[in-house]
Amino acid sequence: MALILAMAGSGCSQQDATEKHQPHRDEVVNVADQLHEWGTEEDLLIGKWPRLKAGKQFIILVDYDSPEQLIRLFDRQDLHFLGGFGEQGQGPNELTMIGTVSDDDNGRLLVPDHGKLKILSYDADSALADPQGYAPQVKLSLDNTLFPTDYKYINDTLCYATIVQPTSVSTFDQHYGTWNPQTGELRTFAYRHPDIHKRRGKFDVSMKEGLLVEVSSLYDLMSIFDLEGNLMSNVYGPDWGKTHLSTFRGVAVTSKGIITSYSGGDYLSSHGARCLHLFDLKGNYLKTIDLGRTLLDFCYDETYHRLLLSFDHEMQLGWLFRYCLWLRQNG
Repeated sequence: MALILAMAGSGCSQQDATEKHQPHRDEVVNVADQLHEWGTEEDLLIGKWPRLKAGKQFIILVDYDSPEQLIRLFDRQDLHFLGGFGEQGQGPNELTMIGTVSDDDNGRLLVPDHGKLKILSYDADSALADPQGYAPQVKLSLDNTLFPTDYKYINDTLCYATIVQPTSVSTFDQHYGTWNPQTGELRTFAYRHPDIHKRRGKFDVSMKEGLLVEVSSLYDLMSIFDLEGNLMSNVYGPDWGKTHLSTFRGVAVTSKGIITSYSGGDYLSSHGARCLHLFDLKGNYLKTIDLGRTLLDFCYDETYHRLLLSFDHEMQLGWLFRYCLWLRQNG
């Protein structure tokens, strides 16, 4: 059952009001000298569109540009490379259009193949031991009228998800909501910002903090919800109102606050993000982090207090301790 949400205000300047307007985000801290490199032991070559995820047991890297293995796993504790699998192709054990990959507590990976409209289940140990011969199981068939593309795995019956509804052969509408990976049931949240006509973006969820945070890819807008999809606040940045802009590229909700990656370039030509913006859990701006290189993607591992990053740079993969973000001051 969809939830019907209402906006609670507009144009308010109070810090805890529903509508937050931030005309300046210029408290910049450079942490380039604090970065640590990882993923170097196997001479990995990462494409220009990687996705990183801190899973239950693994750090998962999905390399959409790879001509070979699309899925690569790293040990979550010491970040050493464990191996890869999942070749791209039309064969019975190959992947045609891979989506977000996540793992459960039992070492199984959920891998959506949007080309085949199936959710595949991989036993990680078996796939790593025999990447060429391993045959994944089909866990679920997807409905081609409404299906999850990105998701945050919570347990076997609950994921928070980006839900796509095709509107023509070349267009689609985007929602956020919940997905049951056992039954395939999807529930979309009703709230939509009245000034956003083409909804594209990323999200993250923290069960501990009780928050779902959505960031727009086309507008300088971050929206904070509770776990039922009720709007808590809309946060507008200095680029709000500009067109043809590439804005937020990713988001992570942590116990200390909200981390976002931000581009600010032209939507058609921008590649990656130029900085991180940090906010508290109510969406109040704290500071901007300069990494000294173009950021492609990132994820946050709350257990080890690490921000894991991928770059368009000689250093392909790097990590940063949490304290470097939240405690280090300007100068």
